[in-house]
Amino acid sequence: MIKKFCKHVFPTMFALAFSGIYAIIDGLFIGQKLGDAGLSAINIAYPLPAIIFALGAGFGMAGGVLLSLHKDDEMIQRKILGNCLVLITISSLIMMIIFQLFHQPILIFFKASPAIMPYATTYIQTVIFGIFFNMLGTALSPIVRNFEGQMMAMFAMCTGCIANVILDYIAIFPLDLGLSGAALATITSQALTALLLLIYLQKRGLFLNFIIIVPDLSLIKQITKIGISPFGISICANIILVIMNRQLALYGHDHAIAIYALISYVYYIAQLLMQGIGEGLQPLISRAIGLNKINEAQKYLKIGLIFTIIFGSILTFLLIAKQSAFPRVFGTSYDVGKDFITIFPFFAYTCIFIGIIKTITAYFYAAKQNGYAYLLIFLEPLLVLIFSYLLPLQWQLNGVWASIFASQLCLAIVAISSLIIWQSSRR
Repeated sequence: MIKKFCKHVFPTMFALAFSGIYAIIDGLFIGQKLGDAGLSAINIAYPLPAIIFALGAGFGMAGGVLLSLHKDDEMIQRKILGNCLVLITISSLIMMIIFQLFHQPILIFFKASPAIMPYATTYIQTVIFGIFFNMLGTALSPIVRNFEGQMMAMFAMCTGCIANVILDYIAIFPLDLGLSGAALATITSQALTALLLLIYLQKRGLFLNFIIIVPDLSLIKQITKIGISPFGISICANIILVIMNRQLALYGHDHAIAIYALISYVYYIAQLLMQGIGEGLQPLISRAIGLNKINEAQKYLKIGLIFTIIFGSILTFLLIAKQSAFPRVFGTSYDVGKDFITIFPFFAYTCIFIGIIKTITAYFYAAKQNGYAYLLIFLEPLLVLIFSYLLPLQWQLNGVWASIFASQLCLAIVAISSLIIWQSSRR
């Protein structure tokens, strides 16, 4: 059981971490080239492309859960893959139209200042043209993992990440394309990731000669219902980004937003590593439940939670020990770097809470307990909203920073309580 845990969890953790590096690499090069304004622009604009990645994650994880639950039914698996592709294609077209028409008022709502707006607009206008590739690359990874392709999913993500580093450097420095170049590099790298995963599926006879691309309303409903959980996990992180940016703009202006941009890049990787524990467990839990081996599924959950506490503690220690290096790497100003070191521990200490929340949430949606999963996912931004408005009434800007710690602590308590309540009700 431990061997299976390691086989599934570690590649998934690193694959998710590499997916997060796409955003970090953009910020790293842009920070070196354009300074605090460029870094802030990506942070302000990122919730829009994040919707694309969240949709891809939702369709991919939902497809993966259904593939595991119907492991012995080839015909249903063929239809699941086909309907996932249909949903990705239709969603890509809809997102292209919406982003093209409304990205300017959305950026204004996100509190893009006049100094930041031109950079953010340039970034989004380029992102629009690569929506399909970004969504497809994100969706195929969990699908491949559910076909015993954990190592291939990690390899494809790593390859895409390396390509992104090279292309970012070329586009931003020698070609001087700025934020547009950063977006182009991400699109090209995601297309490469998607191509590698498609080749893997095709070599296993699981794509062109396997899928059935015929819309099936019943399957679409199932994919959508299950996909809300992983979609919510991804999108709620970006709702929180918007909430925090708006409150920081109110209490700390562009300086606070620049600090949060740097925090977000570092914190995002930590979040993805912790999230990877739950997502790595998902195929194992889904298969166990599909075979009615409930005790086995619960053992995997227990192992996951123990590992979460151990790994989360180590990660917290490393982040705080190395926090002084991050401002230099991203090329931020002295003032931003100095304040970052003071504020970052508020975020680093939440790693264990995040791991517990994400692992229990993944267990709930793998077990098709969508109500509990929805509660944990969508309660998170609500808690951040409440705390980010209440705490500053007493502590001003420090209250905004503290709202993340307070919300994650409360949500971890809710997650553990929900698990205990559900397990008690089944006895």
